[in-house]
Amino acid sequence: MKKPENFIAGIDKMAELSGKTPEHLSRTLKKYYNITPSQLVNNLRLNYAVNLLTNTNLKIIDTCFESGFVNLSTFYNMFKEEHGVTPNEFRKNYILPSNQI
Repeated sequence: MKKPENFIAGIDKMAELSGKTPEHLSRTLKKYYNITPSQLVNNLRLNYAVNLLTNTNLKIIDTCFESGFVNLSTFYNMFKEEHGVTPNEFRKNYILPSNQI
């Protein structure tokens, strides 16, 4: 699931890769990791977005879609909830200018 093509495809891809039903995946993830399949997929997407924000100059909207989110508003809200800042603020505050690396 850590490959972009897998987490971008989402829960259906997770079920396909595991050979289990979505319901079984949901029960298992909840039991052992206390998260839902959606939370797992969104965490992987957010981590990938952080990587893109850190290592590329992609526009925020391109980062959103490249990470597998289909809605910019959802991406902003989830990113801010997870990191405490918007993607744009993250890029400005947490990335060193190229001349300081």
